[in-house]
Amino acid sequence: YFKSYMDFFLQNERLNHSYPIGGIFSDIDYYCQNPNNPSAFFSLEPLGLDKKPAGNYLVGYTRGNYGKTSGIAERFIAYAEENGLAFDGPVYNVFLLSDLCVSDGELLMQASVQVKPARKKAGRR
Repeated sequence: YFKSYMDFFLQNERLNHSYPIGGIFSDIDYYCQNPNNPSAFFSLEPLGLDKKPAGNYLVGYTRGNYGKTSGIAERFIAYAEENGLAFDGPVYNVFLLSDLCVSDGELLMQASVQVKPARKKAGRR
């Protein structure tokens, strides 16, 4: 995680580092299997080049150290199944509070994934 993060940080020297940098995971399956290894990174800089597609998102929060997701993927899956939702795109993780502004080591992380209504299974007539 840290090597990929530092590579992104150093390759984007014009970023305004006052804004959080987040990780993108290609889909919910990849996120479940690799919660500490984003496919790519992005910046929340308002005037930056990174854009998150508009849509409906399932959002969860947790506290912990970098890379600790505290079961958010499992909670996403359970909620989606209970509410007839299907995942539609990558998962975004952002540590909203960094280790520079939190003294107890418990960082605030937001995870989000775009969802859409799941297709209903065809029933018997």
